[in-house]
Amino acid sequence: MKRLLSISLLMMVICSACNRLHENEITHLAFKAEEDSRWGLIDWEGNPLIENEFTEEPSSVFEGRFSVKNDDGLYEFYTAEKKFRKIGKEYVQVGHFNNGLAPVVEKDKPVSFIHLDGTLAFVFDTYKNEPVISVSNFSEGLAYFKTLSGKYGYIDTKGKVVIDAIYKGVSLFEDGLSIVQKDNDDNNYVINKEGKELFHYRPSDSDSDFIADGKIFYTELISDLKCFGIMDKNGNKILKASTKYKQLRPACKDYLIFENKVGNEGLIDKKENIIIRAKYEGLYKAGDIFIYEHNGRKGILSCDGTEITEPKYDEILLFGEKGKYSYAKDDNEWVLIDKKGNESSTKNFYKISVPEWYICVNSDYVNIQAEVNKVLKYINNDGSIDKVTYNTKPYEFAQIYSADYKVSDLIDKEYLLWPLNRERFFKVALQVNFTDKVIKPNYEQKWKENYYDNGRWVNEITGYVYNEYAIPETFFLKFEPILKLVGHDKEVFEAVTNWFEASGFTKLSTENEDNITSVYWEKNTSHKIHAGVHLYKKDKYISVAIGK
Repeated sequence: MKRLLSISLLMMVICSACNRLHENEITHLAFKAEEDSRWGLIDWEGNPLIENEFTEEPSSVFEGRFSVKNDDGLYEFYTAEKKFRKIGKEYVQVGHFNNGLAPVVEKDKPVSFIHLDGTLAFVFDTYKNEPVISVSNFSEGLAYFKTLSGKYGYIDTKGKVVIDAIYKGVSLFEDGLSIVQKDNDDNNYVINKEGKELFHYRPSDSDSDFIADGKIFYTELISDLKCFGIMDKNGNKILKASTKYKQLRPACKDYLIFENKVGNEGLIDKKENIIIRAKYEGLYKAGDIFIYEHNGRKGILSCDGTEITEPKYDEILLFGEKGKYSYAKDDNEWVLIDKKGNESSTKNFYKISVPEWYICVNSDYVNIQAEVNKVLKYINNDGSIDKVTYNTKPYEFAQIYSADYKVSDLIDKEYLLWPLNRERFFKVALQVNFTDKVIKPNYEQKWKENYYDNGRWVNEITGYVYNEYAIPETFFLKFEPILKLVGHDKEVFEAVTNWFEASGFTKLSTENEDNITSVYWEKNTSHKIHAGVHLYKKDKYISVAIGK
């Protein structure tokens, strides 16, 4: 059971997902035998695999692997065996293994995936030249990813994009289906694993809808109330939304858990006959039984509503369909119990960790070279910059950028400055130095009388106009690192050097002064282009001067 991943998961989603993975994937949980013990791993029948070993709490075991933080605060993966061994490297973030792959993030690197032996499977850092900032675990062979602009798409286990990043919200795939959302659209869309839109509908709460058991549990607004109903894979309504159901969830024997208007939960069959009236604070499917909550305590309930145990536990972890045992917490002690509520008298533990199912890893990695290349693409092959050529007049420059200059800012100036579109990690400005002043006074002859004679004609400034005789002489591209790249001006400067070398420029010389490092270049095209790259160390910005 999964829902849109643009916000946090609901408890019912977590419970159902943990139930599924308990049966299929999670073989061991983190535990502490005593309060002053170290962490270890234990199976679902109370048998420790690793005891009193880790200072930090390890993850649950997925596909025979678990992760734990080391003394430096970085995650390491290990094999789940008594003589456990490390695989892979050290990571700042990790996900769980699924489909033989786990998402990981190394320090100052993008998201990548590793195999079960710890070797690199693939790196997934960009989508259509846009950085990828997060990736989920795999589910049914697909993982969702998110780009910097907030768009979601899906990749397969080879790292190939199989569904383009065009959505503002998505869910992990369940039974071959996913619910997605689009920008400026209030509909939910149900898609298959090929990205085909099967149908759409208008929900009352986009982020509450989910897929389970091959059905779509949808919301609809009725009398200003959010109500739940159920649709099949074709969008046909199996159970119409009703004010009777503030929430619906799947349960055993084709039953459904329902929540009434006041927030209590019970059980109905597919014909809406009440099997268990809504009298519990919570009701959770746990294989072929239920865990129920009453007065803040939890107990075990059969599918027909018989209370197997009284509500005496603080917490009960979910049983799987085939699982015989689980763990229950009573005050400060965890005990092993079976589905009939029988407790093991010899297997008590200080702490058992609730397994995590869904993890999305995030990376704020920046490919500095790629970002610098975006800025330097403003430089044209002839050494001009952006839309300005060597024949552009000052008034044309103003027209190109819709620049509304003040006369007071341009008097006696031989250059024009204008901010280009801000790149993601840089403030970028273009300065063009002209062969003459960019504006000139407009004169008008006026007769001036004076005391000594009859007067005379004089030229009087009546305003200013752009100088039509001035043409560009030198172009300057100035960019200042911002956001994640603040403090990385040296690395940016090195990336600029790499760009010039890759673009066919020859390095002429390097100069170092107290505040400025300069590298000079030239390139032969139809004419010789000269360039100087300057790093202003104090102000921490880079300037590229280029011209014929």
